[in-house]
Amino acid sequence: MTKRDEIPQGLVFEVHELPLADLRAWAAARGVEVDYAGPSLEGRMMYAAVSGRQMRVTRTATLDPRRTPILWHSPLCSPGRERERW
Repeated sequence: MTKRDEIPQGLVFEVHELPLADLRAWAAARGVEVDYAGPSLEGRMMYAAVSGRQMRVTRTATLDPRRTPILWHSPLCSPGRERERW
């Protein structure tokens, strides 16, 4: 993952939401891992995979058992925060 301030100006970082099965297939095709990204604003679990400047995410239908922090940060804006392999 690249910190926001390290991304050179003019580059595009592409993000798309996929169903979980498609996210796993996308990650496998690129040889990258699917990681827990954090809770969504609604408290659902989010998983993501990153390959170069492309990110694919999925939100689960179930609520994240971890408590949603009082001050919520988007897992897409802070990808290095609390990650676990899935």
